[in-house]
Amino acid sequence: MTYSITVLNNGPSAATGVTVSDSLPAGVTLLSAVPSQGSCGGSTTIVCTLGSLAAGGSASITIQAVPAAAGSLVNTAAVSSETPEPAPANNTATVVTTVVSGGGGGGGGGGGGGVQQVIVFPVVAHVSGAGGSQWRTDLRIIDLGSTPATARIEWYPFAPGGHSGPDQVREVIINPGAEGVFDQSLMTLFNTTGAGSLRIVLDSLAVGAALRIYDDQRGAACDGIQGSFEKGLLVSESIPRGADGRLLGNKTISVPAFANDQKSVFDLIDTISPADRVQQDLYVTYEAQGGLPFVYAFTVFNANNGPMLISPWAF
Repeated sequence: MTYSITVLNNGPSAATGVTVSDSLPAGVTLLSAVPSQGSCGGSTTIVCTLGSLAAGGSASITIQAVPAAAGSLVNTAAVSSETPEPAPANNTATVVTTVVSGGGGGGGGGGGGGVQQVIVFPVVAHVSGAGGSQWRTDLRIIDLGSTPATARIEWYPFAPGGHSGPDQVREVIINPGAEGVFDQSLMTLFNTTGAGSLRIVLDSLAVGAALRIYDDQRGAACDGIQGSFEKGLLVSESIPRGADGRLLGNKTISVPAFANDQKSVFDLIDTISPADRVQQDLYVTYEAQGGLPFVYAFTVFNANNGPMLISPWAF
């Protein structure tokens, strides 16, 4: 497993005598600690002396370590300086890593180091809906390779104005042949509710992921859950453009970087007449210039104000 620590001096003055301290979780064995400047020492508590950082300057530390067993590992790093600190509240950072155990090698390629693939789930939810529906999200990640794989799971709540980065991040280590099971994943991984998107950054091509959004009615009059697993979207996947029939409407929008939102297609393409909205078959295509957009659609039935039924539509 790899911990990456970045220290940024937000100013207003240069910082001298910058030191980072990182106490590794119990059961984790240090392999190496390499700073971009200065030096690091220690085995269980790592102390890195980074020297000086100009205002706006940064330094990084890469820590390689091996966990001894499955479980949740909490790691906190702290930075200090000889220069008086006007904003000490942002001088610590904590990451929680889940190590998933598993049996034996699974064949195929293993982790190759660095980013090997990115999987996007444009819609995830832990919300209460119309008619008493309770929408939940289950996530599965499986490693079919021969070496452990690291999955960086990023949570982006819906934000039409965009994100500067993920709201929360969890790193999960999946051992060969193991499946990470994260039922009600927003609560399990991030202790949060709401709706948004997940982005999973993987260091192996031998890892797959699937996600289920479902209406949880267990214990209700119609006992059970309604929903199905869908695989994540890869950058290389899309449905070729091409629809037959009459063009009902179109609209051009500008989407900020790392923006995500959910809208009715009739709110988005508001030029479609009410008479055309009652069609049984409606096809939506999109063309994008720049960026890397993902589009995911749901067919929603709620005519009787009962629990909504969804059927995911391909990317």
